[in-house]
Amino acid sequence: MLTNTAQPARSPPLGEASRRARKRPEAGGGNQIIARKLAGILCGGPGGAAKQVTEQDMFDLEREVFLSLCGEQKTLDRMQHMLMNNKPLRN
Repeated sequence: MLTNTAQPARSPPLGEASRRARKRPEAGGGNQIIARKLAGILCGGPGGAAKQVTEQDMFDLEREVFLSLCGEQKTLDRMQHMLMNNKPLRN
């Protein structure tokens, strides 16, 4: 009887996936900033792995990141472009 001893395929670690994604044309600087901030929210913020994160903590992190992104020129450019052209800007 044969058994399958092959290990299941694993996805690359977040850092490796990020390095691979940077080579793609749509992975501009603005997308990388958003991805890093989103990863911070999804991980529960600073110290998220060491403590229990509540739903309210997640909402607070999301609001904090959204407001910080609103201060970025690239975000403002994206918003303006979307309002004027009905198409997303990839910057």
